[in-house]
Amino acid sequence: MQKKILCLLLATLLALGALGAVAAIHPDDLPEGAGLVVTAGTLRVRQGPTTDSAIIGRVYEGDLLTVLGSAGNWFRVLTPLGTEGYVYKNYVDVALKEDEPPVTDDGTYDDILLPDGEVEFEATLVRADGWNDYTPFAVQDFVYAGHMEKDGFVGSRTAEQFPEAFAQIAKYDETYFDTAYKTLLVFNLVAPSGSVRFAVEEVCRENDTLIIRYSKDVPEEGTDDMAEWLCFVEIPNHEYNGERIVLEPVDSPVQDAQEEAETPVTSFGLSLVSNPSTGYAWTAEISDPAVLALTAEGYEADETEPLPGSGGAQYFEFAAHAPGSALITFTYARPWESAQPQAVRLAAVTVTTGLHMTHTLYPEAESAALVSALAYLDSEACANFTQLNGIDRDTVACEPLEPDALEAVFATGEALDPNGSYLLCTIGQTGGHDFAQIVCNAATGEAVGYLPIA
Repeated sequence: MQKKILCLLLATLLALGALGAVAAIHPDDLPEGAGLVVTAGTLRVRQGPTTDSAIIGRVYEGDLLTVLGSAGNWFRVLTPLGTEGYVYKNYVDVALKEDEPPVTDDGTYDDILLPDGEVEFEATLVRADGWNDYTPFAVQDFVYAGHMEKDGFVGSRTAEQFPEAFAQIAKYDETYFDTAYKTLLVFNLVAPSGSVRFAVEEVCRENDTLIIRYSKDVPEEGTDDMAEWLCFVEIPNHEYNGERIVLEPVDSPVQDAQEEAETPVTSFGLSLVSNPSTGYAWTAEISDPAVLALTAEGYEADETEPLPGSGGAQYFEFAAHAPGSALITFTYARPWESAQPQAVRLAAVTVTTGLHMTHTLYPEAESAALVSALAYLDSEACANFTQLNGIDRDTVACEPLEPDALEAVFATGEALDPNGSYLLCTIGQTGGHDFAQIVCNAATGEAVGYLPIA
């Protein structure tokens, strides 16, 4: 009986061998030069035969490896990218004979052809003048953190001037390469002006060549100093097999858009729900009639509910007159009553050169907060604002106040509720110091304090 079981096991092993793979291979059983195929989705390649050893690369299901030796339960292998390292025995099988990796004279694999087409990528460009003495260098590929350090991408004389470059490099540590499953491609671009801007537009593969297409946006006026950018392009590991990489300049989509400028929007319309049967109606007041004008207004009943008293919508149409900013205050009230209006809506309008108009109609809560914020500027709480006279009150914005900014608010009344909801109303142009940031209660719209301007 035991002989029959042994024969059955032997026959099973031989059958598996005929198929090209035998489970539970021991590294000592395979000679140097034998082929392995990766069976795990992703398999780490380590510097030494222990799980404590540094990860120096990754291989993927179906990748072919060449055995260089063994150490206990680990194979020492050569990967398709030419990396020598160790992989654990449980995640590889003997390669089918017809699938054994083609090894060249220098001991590395021939390129495994990948299909042509676009490649998913993520690009980051950071200013780093003098990093390479303004000399463009070829694209370098990195698959583990130690490779970057070895090639001199850690430490430079421009640390203080360009901390953003160092922060980006610090991202690519062992944890990144251990979890992102990406290959990092790094190169630099140099321009004779610091005002030039580069952007990576596309990464694709054509005829076994990886092409990185980038654009250059040159402003009409700029600085005269030399400038250098470090470009970091991340692509999935399975999209790179060590093939040739080419940088290819293309036309800037920004310049293309400028050449084919859209027809400027010189007018716009707004509709607000209204019911004249109640006696209420919307009126519109423009803060600066020199910027835009009301050209038409009217009322349209709701066609879906044509019953008497069902209501409808009031519409307003505006046209641009001159570049600038203006606020439109819509008030919903009964004209014969002196009480507070039932509703107020604010629309912020900007007219640029060419009379191109953009506008934002704020919801009721944000509108109420902006009205309170504008009135707050005239209160005693803001009497010591040195920038008060220079604030453009026709330029406004409203957004939720981030919770971590609550501690910085200078409250003019009771202490703010750490669990409360607040809105941040910005009045004026934020490019300089002539603006104010007023904090309002999101529920009531009441102004409760401000953020000091540094």
